[in-house]
Amino acid sequence: MNTPETEMTPEAAAAALASAARTPRPASPRDRRVYAVGTALSGIFLGGYLAFIQAIDRTNGWYEPSVLFYVVLISSVAIWQRRAARAIPLGAKRIGWIGLALTIPVLFGALLIARLVHGQGPLPWPIAVGVGLAVAAPLVIAAYRIDVSGRE
Repeated sequence: MNTPETEMTPEAAAAALASAARTPRPASPRDRRVYAVGTALSGIFLGGYLAFIQAIDRTNGWYEPSVLFYVVLISSVAIWQRRAARAIPLGAKRIGWIGLALTIPVLFGALLIARLVHGQGPLPWPIAVGVGLAVAAPLVIAAYRIDVSGRE
């Protein structure tokens, strides 16, 4: 039984409904974990792909299929991440983009050092793996930060 003091006008009800529809759903710890795992997998796959293409002889026919495989793999991670999370955790996108942005100077620096030490041609596997680990590190650290930021 509504009293005149608690009764909403149709305009007030419509405004409250519109406001509730715009309010994002809060992210759960599961959503935060999904974003963290997706970011970490992106970094690991990027580092692994980079190590692979730096260590192979590009004239043997492995380069083109590896590009296709990497694109499918990274797209699958992105699609899974978007579908698995019910809400975007606060700050997760920003942290992920910062991790990706930091990957670029690490990539160029690691490749520059590797090429100065080894020269041209395929890199030896230990050096290629080191470059891959260095490149993956910013995104893996960002993933850790996404995961723990929900617990603070």
